[in-house]
Amino acid sequence: MESKWQGQLWCFCLLVLLTARSNAQHEYSQIMFCQPDEPGVAATEMFDGDEILSYNFSAGTFQARLPDFDEWAKEKSTAEYNTSMYQDSRFCKLVLKALSTLFIPKVKVDPVSRVYTRNPLEYGKRNTLICFVDRYFPPVISVSWYRNNTQITDGITFTDSYPTADYGYQMFSYLDFVPNYGDKYTCHIKHVSDYPFVEFWVPDQKPTSDHVITALCAVAFAIGISGIIAGIVFFILGMVKRKHILQV
Repeated sequence: MESKWQGQLWCFCLLVLLTARSNAQHEYSQIMFCQPDEPGVAATEMFDGDEILSYNFSAGTFQARLPDFDEWAKEKSTAEYNTSMYQDSRFCKLVLKALSTLFIPKVKVDPVSRVYTRNPLEYGKRNTLICFVDRYFPPVISVSWYRNNTQITDGITFTDSYPTADYGYQMFSYLDFVPNYGDKYTCHIKHVSDYPFVEFWVPDQKPTSDHVITALCAVAFAIGISGIIAGIVFFILGMVKRKHILQV
């Protein structure tokens, strides 16, 4: 464990700026890291291990992970916060520079990933594919999407890399799409580890033809009507037979 932590220090400097716990054991954290690779510096705010806000150093603003936190992100995007964030990032880089003079072994941890749909699969209905990448280190990673071996450039969004409790990192990539039977989607993950990773998503649910459904409904309707007619006929015949017996 000690060598792993030292290896992490070789790659980046992690500053836990604030960690607060409530009586209900919820945790709110502000975390910043800097490293030699891109992104050179990043900052995120988390609640119970989930990212809620990230800081865009280029724009000097906070960005919300979910729309529910948009107003909070706007309130925090002030000149005072900008000054504080740049001072913290400068300190992080100074610590990183000092650590770079030490002999600390490199550490690279391969990511694990999976691809799944946000909503239950329905062919022809808009959905979202999610590529979840987890447990990698350092946070130098890129994700791209392909449909039937052709790269997709539209309808894609990403989260930042943000830390997990085991000192790794995770991220999500989202692809808006309309599923069609026979399409193959792949999430390509490039990390600083030795080779890229590819996650496949191929729908295993066969579509039900509209013509088949219509035919089955028609057959069921015909059988129902035939049953009703047969019942009426047998009822009439029974009444006639009963009347004949009474007359005799």
